[in-house]
Amino acid sequence: MVALGSGATHEVQDYMLTRYACYLIAQDGDPRKEQIAFAQSYFAVQSRKAELIEERLKHLSRLDTRDKLRASEK
Repeated sequence: MVALGSGATHEVQDYMLTRYACYLIAQDGDPRKEQIAFAQSYFAVQSRKAELIEERLKHLSRLDTRDKLRASEK
């Protein structure tokens, strides 16, 4: 139930969204609204974290490959 300005209440449906659906809604929303601005910021930070993790994994894989090559060349 949601309270209306007149003091009455109104029943509204509640939806469960996937993370991707939330991302799409946030990207298409009005950033002047506090919740949309927060969501856009959240997804920007999460995207950057994922990029850094991916970069780190590539770096570790490259180092592992170099170690294997070094060991095989001995």
